[in-house]
Amino acid sequence: MSQRRFWERKFVSMGFKVVGLRPNDQDSHTTDVTFDGGADGSRSTVRRVAGVGWADPDGENIDETAGFLTQLIIADVVFNSPHPFSSGRTVNILSPRNAFLVVPLPPAREVEKEVYRITVSIHPSWGPSQHSPSLEYLQSLMDMWGPNSTPSIRAST
Repeated sequence: MSQRRFWERKFVSMGFKVVGLRPNDQDSHTTDVTFDGGADGSRSTVRRVAGVGWADPDGENIDETAGFLTQLIIADVVFNSPHPFSSGRTVNILSPRNAFLVVPLPPAREVEKEVYRITVSIHPSWGPSQHSPSLEYLQSLMDMWGPNSTPSIRAST
């Protein structure tokens, strides 16, 4: 069965009305496959429409640490006090329970200090990641997971 026919049947079985499917004339071809995969993220529209869940393929429980990479806070910041890493350097801190990334951004005319983009994973048990996180919240993440993080704070999360 062609991939096109597969998706058409899948959409119809889900109650959708298929009004048309057309291949991309520039680089389209038909291939018979045993598996079809997509890499469009954990909130994949393609996977949702196809009814494919986000789970271990063998049906096993996913380790509790797996949830740490399902939500991220991304913020552009300047540091008021000296930061604990070399200027202009990318810092990536990985642990079994979190990922923390600091990346220097190109200089901006309107900002005198170095601007950094920080990315921190947020476990779903902490609630949804904030759309516009406060300075206090970002500082708490730096204290918990950043370059000068406190092990006792980290252990309690």
